[in-house]
Amino acid sequence: MSRTLKRSVAVATLSAVAALAPAAGAGAQATSPPLTFVPPKVGSITVVIGPVIIGGRVMSPGINLTLTPAAIPTFTLPAFEWPRR
Repeated sequence: MSRTLKRSVAVATLSAVAALAPAAGAGAQATSPPLTFVPPKVGSITVVIGPVIIGGRVMSPGINLTLTPAAIPTFTLPAFEWPRR
């Protein structure tokens, strides 16, 4: 799994948990509902870089790069109680 995909999942999870946090000064102890995250599926990605020609000479023949599709499973975080302040 790519580092960017892992970071995106972590940021989305932390953002969702932070959005569920109770407002400051809330007297009652809050319980959050279970949180289910369904990550996006990414199909194959293809990049084509053409040849580099300078002065009629081929400096680089160019490349074709294809990355395989990526997907991570859906996961659910259990409900938990926020600490009382």
